[in-house]
Amino acid sequence: MSMKSIKNFDTSEFLAEFWQKQPLLIRGGIDNTEQLLTAEELAGLACDGDIESRLVTHFDNQWELIHGPIAEETFLKLPNRDWTVLVQSVDVFVQEVAALLDYFTFLPSWRIDDIMVSYAATGGTVSAHYDFYDVFLIQGQGSRKWQLGGFCTPDTALVPDLPMNVLADFHAVDEYTLQPGDILYIPPRLAHYGVALEGCMTYSVGFRAPSKAQIFDLFATAVMAKAGDDDRYEDTRGSLNGKHFEINQETMERVRHAIIELANDEDVLLSVMAEISTKGKFSAPDYQDLSDWKTRLKAGSAIVRSPLCRFNYYSGPSSALFADGLKYSAPTELAEFICRFDRLNSENLDSILAMAGAESLISELVEANCLVMEEH
Repeated sequence: MSMKSIKNFDTSEFLAEFWQKQPLLIRGGIDNTEQLLTAEELAGLACDGDIESRLVTHFDNQWELIHGPIAEETFLKLPNRDWTVLVQSVDVFVQEVAALLDYFTFLPSWRIDDIMVSYAATGGTVSAHYDFYDVFLIQGQGSRKWQLGGFCTPDTALVPDLPMNVLADFHAVDEYTLQPGDILYIPPRLAHYGVALEGCMTYSVGFRAPSKAQIFDLFATAVMAKAGDDDRYEDTRGSLNGKHFEINQETMERVRHAIIELANDEDVLLSVMAEISTKGKFSAPDYQDLSDWKTRLKAGSAIVRSPLCRFNYYSGPSSALFADGLKYSAPTELAEFICRFDRLNSENLDSILAMAGAESLISELVEANCLVMEEH
């Protein structure tokens, strides 16, 4: 991933003063956003059954939400206003959109979830709402008016009996009109309301924010895989003192100690982090036999990271590579290389294989379809 800089933007100031605290408008942050994707191309992605998409309409003051795939006939029947189509993970399928991520290397890559792209006809909106995650709203073609409200809580009232979350009582505090290249950062739980002033495209860089319940669920799964039934509770002399029906404080501490001991298990935590940081939304393609990958590279082919897979690495004592939700033991230098390289080919093959553990790790990743042959 190359590094690009957002114009009119101070990274240090943003992280200190705005990140997860308050919104920020950045005028003219990115050039040429009008040329990334057309409305027709986005509609084509929305018609694909393997890609998550939604169509939100607001005709005659009635909300309707249609989940994809969206039929082509549905698009042909839409009027010229008051609807929005939203497509998730467009960065996986459109390289020009994925290149927007190069502007966000000042944040940990594992926190970035995807780029959702929306096209809204004039008047199109998903109404006033809030999200549980950070988002950068990058304006593509056209213009959109954004109103920002206050921070919401779990008790914030929603309009009942709607197919989507719409705030029952929204009061605008700030209002901005975004033009192509403008960026609006929205922190978690801040109410916001966007309306297309004309046909417009918005690129939403959203961030992963797993709930504590999700983290615990992954933790429990990892613990079950690691601990097994043979590792049992053991009493102390103190836990046996007390009345027949009493559970005393020492017993509670023994159970607490068992939980903490599992939480401190490095393998368990690495498995949880691998799932949180790199588990993708898309299944790997059908298996292809690439057991001869070294021979093919020497013959002129190249290997690249699959666009369907995410990669991160852990540089702690038990260094590891995370790929597509799984953990692979690897020296930090090798794990970092796998996350960053452009392509493996005959020119760099020998130097890469000189790294400890490289051949076996690459073979594992090829077999898992995390590394694939480059398509020409």
